[in-house]
Amino acid sequence: MTYRALHPGKVTQLNASTGDYVPKGHVIARVMWFDEPGKSGTEGTSSGVAAPFDGTVEFFVSLNSHFQKGEPLFRIDPDTPKGRIAPAEDLRSILESGIAAALQNDWQDTQRKCQQVLDAHPTEPSMEFIALKYRALALGFVGYQTGDRAQLEEALIEGRLAVSVFQRTSEPQQNSAGAYKAVGNAIGFMIAKGVIRSDEWATLFPEGIAALKKAIELDPEDAQARKHLGIMYSAEPVAKMQGAKTKSGGCFIATAACGDPFVPEVIVLSDFRDDVLLRSRIGAAFVRLYYAISPPIASMVVRSHLLRKAVMTLLVQPAVRLVSVIRRTTA
Repeated sequence: MTYRALHPGKVTQLNASTGDYVPKGHVIARVMWFDEPGKSGTEGTSSGVAAPFDGTVEFFVSLNSHFQKGEPLFRIDPDTPKGRIAPAEDLRSILESGIAAALQNDWQDTQRKCQQVLDAHPTEPSMEFIALKYRALALGFVGYQTGDRAQLEEALIEGRLAVSVFQRTSEPQQNSAGAYKAVGNAIGFMIAKGVIRSDEWATLFPEGIAALKKAIELDPEDAQARKHLGIMYSAEPVAKMQGAKTKSGGCFIATAACGDPFVPEVIVLSDFRDDVLLRSRIGAAFVRLYYAISPPIASMVVRSHLLRKAVMTLLVQPAVRLVSVIRRTTA
């Protein structure tokens, strides 16, 4: 069992060390919970965290360290009579069933099966990583369908944990793409559902963009990750107004029409914006106006095949040709 923080806080006392046996009820650690970042809810007091059963403890935090909501604090492996722990082959069968459900977009079943594997405390890091990755992806899609912020938060936590656990595996690097996508998805879904808080934009938006870019770098064939990154970029003006520090993304309307922020047309227009327009006062003013009016237009374009085709033919392709002419005449 992995014990995760219910709120942000600080470790004020440790009453055991990694590898120690602790009996049920033993106070493993004392923590001070914070209601707000940097502010304790009950100044000067701390709460004890007791072992839920007899077992061996493994700590993920140290004395006086700070932690965030959802961060794993410690893990207890129960001292179970021999033969009670699920054999690895049984866990693999459950995990394979969960992956098969994911391929059918049955995300509810996927997250249940992966949770079942995680609850059995698999000793193989690869198995733990795969279960975390698929559970994070599943929670993201389920949270998006229901609009449940708590599930999206959990998806984000599980995705981050999957990225961390991956470092202990011998899996090919490409296999970590899904974990990064789970992180990016969770943040993107929070934005899409309007459940991201104003104070989260500055940190979560850049994290989501970086995670999806990493997923695409590791797996260039992942069309879904590319689509989600393009949608994330359409929220960049809002993110900047909320204090997020990001590099300029792709052209919103062109990305919506092409369905991919990395196609040549979008790259040509984005480079022209950065190399030419933003270097002049008039050009920069045009870019600001475009940022102000283009997101809702892009949102409509991305939903309609006819609009995408029309915008591609009447706007994007002529704009690319015009940029090519300007580039040649000013070279």
